[in-house]
Amino acid sequence: MLDRSLAAFALDLAGQRRQATDALVRFEWEEAEQGWFMRDGCDHPFVPAVDRLVAARWLAAAGDLAQAGRLLKWNEAIYPRPYCGADPFERVLSPLTSLEQGRIEDARGRAEAAHVYYQEFLAQYDMPVAAHRHLVDDARRAVSRIVGEPRP
Repeated sequence: MLDRSLAAFALDLAGQRRQATDALVRFEWEEAEQGWFMRDGCDHPFVPAVDRLVAARWLAAAGDLAQAGRLLKWNEAIYPRPYCGADPFERVLSPLTSLEQGRIEDARGRAEAAHVYYQEFLAQYDMPVAAHRHLVDDARRAVSRIVGEPRP
C-alpha cells in the first residue's frame, strides 16, 4: 500500500503529474472498495487522507472538479463530530480537507456549498501556525466574497 502511494508521488517528482494523478486516484478508489487499510491495518494513518487530499488537488488543477470533490467525501464522514472523539490525524487533516472542499465547490460555482466548507475550515482552524495563516486569510476572503455575491 505504501509502495503504491509513494510510487505516485515519485511520478509527480519526475514531472509526470498526469500519470501520478491517475495512479493515486486509482489506488484510492481501489482502497475504498477493498478496505485494505482497515482490513490489513496500517502503521501510517495519514496515508489515505494525505493521498486523497493531494489527488484531489491534482485533479482540481487538471479541471476534474467532480472527481476531486468525490475523493474528499471521507471528510464528511468524520465531520461534524465531537473533537474529543476525533483521531489525531482527523484533527490535523480535516480542516485542510474542508478548505480544499470549499475551493472545489467555489470553482464549480456552488457558492452555498463552498461557504459551508469554508466555515467548517475556519471553525476548526482558528489558530493556525504562522506558515498557515495565509490559508485562514484566503478562506476569510472567499467567505466575504461569497456572502457579498447575490444568491440566485
